Amino acid sequence: MAVSAPSPSQGAANPECARADLVARLWSRRGQIERAILSHIHQHFPAAILLDDAMYATELQRTIRAVVEYGIGGIEQSDTDSVSVPTIALAQARSAARVQVDLTTVLRCYVAGYGMFEGFVGDEAEGLGLTGQQFASCWPHERQVGLMDRLVLEVTEAYETELVHTAHLADQERIVSLRRLLAGERVDLTQLGCAIDGWHLAVIAIGTASQKTLRLVQARSGVSALIVRAEPEVVWAWFSSRRQFRPDDLDKVLSGTVPPGTSLAVGEPGRGINGWRLTHRQAQAALRVVLSQPRPITRYTDVMLLATALEDEILASSLVRIYLAPLGESNSTRGASARSVLRAYFRANEHTVSAAEELNVSTKTVVRRLRSIEQLIGHPLSACSTELRVALCLEKLQPRDEATDRAR
Repeated sequence: MAVSAPSPSQGAANPECARADLVARLWSRRGQIERAILSHIHQHFPAAILLDDAMYATELQRTIRAVVEYGIGGIEQSDTDSVSVPTIALAQARSAARVQVDLTTVLRCYVAGYGMFEGFVGDEAEGLGLTGQQFASCWPHERQVGLMDRLVLEVTEAYETELVHTAHLADQERIVSLRRLLAGERVDLTQLGCAIDGWHLAVIAIGTASQKTLRLVQARSGVSALIVRAEPEVVWAWFSSRRQFRPDDLDKVLSGTVPPGTSLAVGEPGRGINGWRLTHRQAQAALRVVLSQPRPITRYTDVMLLATALEDEILASSLVRIYLAPLGESNSTRGASARSVLRAYFRANEHTVSAAEELNVSTKTVVRRLRSIEQLIGHPLSACSTELRVALCLEKLQPRDEATDRAR
C-alpha cells in the first residue's frame, strides 16, 4: 500500500513528523528490501551462500530481516544506543565461522546490504519531498555510520570468537572433507571411516540431544553409521547397509526414539556415491520444513513438494497468489472460512461427508462452499488439490505480512 507524502511545509515544520512518515514508508517496503538484499547477495557473493546447508540458508534469510529491522529502528529511535545489534546476526556470524565462510565475505555482504538499505531510505525521503537538510534531521550521517560500525564490530567479534572455539572441534576436518565429497570432489574415504558401496540413508538431527539420538538409532538398527557434528546442535548422519532400507525398518527404529526438543530430517535410501549424496540433499530439503514446522520426524518423501516451494521463492509466491489470494485475506471472515473448509476437506482425504462432520455442518454446506472456492480460483479442486495443500502449508509457515505481500 502506498504511503502518501506530506507537504514539504509539514516536514520542514516538524522533523519528527517527517521521520515518522519516513519510517512508515520503510516498514511498508520491508519485504521488498529484504528480497532485494538477498537477491544481491546470491548474485554477487556466491561464497556466502551454502545451498547444501538448509540451516545456514534459513538463518541467512532471517538475519537479513533482522538487520533491515535494525536499520529502520536506527531511524525510528532518536537514541541509537537503545538499538541493539540483532542477536541472530551474531548467531549467523558464528555459523559462518563454523561452516568456513570467510570473514571478509561476511563483512562485504553486510556493507553491500546496508548500502542497498541506504538507497531505499534515500528513495523514500525523495518520495516524501524532503530536502537534504530535512533528511539529515531525520537520519544524521553520524548516526548512520555509528549503526554500521557497531554492527560490523559485533559481528566480527562473534565470528572470531567462534572461529577459535571451532578450531578445536574434532569433527571439523571431517566436515570439510564431507562437504568436498558432497560437492563432487575426490576425497580419501579411508579418512572418513565410511564405505560408499551399498545403500545409504541420510538423517540430519537438530536439537540438544541430536548426537545421542542418532547413536541410539544406530544401536537399534544394527547398521554402520557415519555421524558427524556439523554445528553445536546439528548432526549429520549416514546409515549404511549392504541391503536396501525399507520404510517399515525405519519406522520401527525411529518409533519412540526422538526426545522432546529434537527433530530428525530424513532423506530417502540411495545406493553408491550418487545415492549417498542424493539422500543427504533430500534430508537438507526436509530440514527446511523442519526449521519452519518442527516435529520429531520429517521424511523427505512426505514433504518434497513443500520443501521445493520453500526453496523456490517464485514457486512459493505463485502458489499463494494463484490459489489463496482469490479466497481473501486469511484473517477476513470469507478467507478464514474458505481455508477452514479446505483444510478439513484435505484432512478427510477429500471426503465431503467426513469434512462436514468435522466442521459440524451439513454435507450440502461443505459442497456449496467447495464449489464457491472453485469459482474463486478458477480451477476444479480435482485438478489442483496438490497445489492447494502446499499453498495452505506455505501460508501457515510464513509470517502473515510476508505471505500477504507475496500474494499481492
